[in-house]
Amino acid sequence: MGGPIGLLIGAVIGHVFIDLPAKAAEGRARFNALVCMAIAKLVKMDGRVAQSEIDEVERIFAELGLDGDERAAAIDAYHEGRNSPLSPEEMAAEFAREFPSDMAR
Repeated sequence: MGGPIGLLIGAVIGHVFIDLPAKAAEGRARFNALVCMAIAKLVKMDGRVAQSEIDEVERIFAELGLDGDERAAAIDAYHEGRNSPLSPEEMAAEFAREFPSDMAR
């Protein structure tokens, strides 16, 4: 209907309102997963998971404002992290690779 200009405008609108939010959601999901995996590894380091530690993880989930699907994914990531052969240092390195920060240098 708008010819090449309409095509261009449609592409820009699609990118801004569809692609970017989807990438942001993927980034948030990966961030949450890595954090939950690391938390699980830290909680398990002493060989026993206390109820107070579980309560604290639940508080963190609530503070992150995770909805039903996000919370289920966080729980899955927590279990994955708990059973992962990666060390806490390796998990931290993976996090730093995926979410680099000038503050970490």
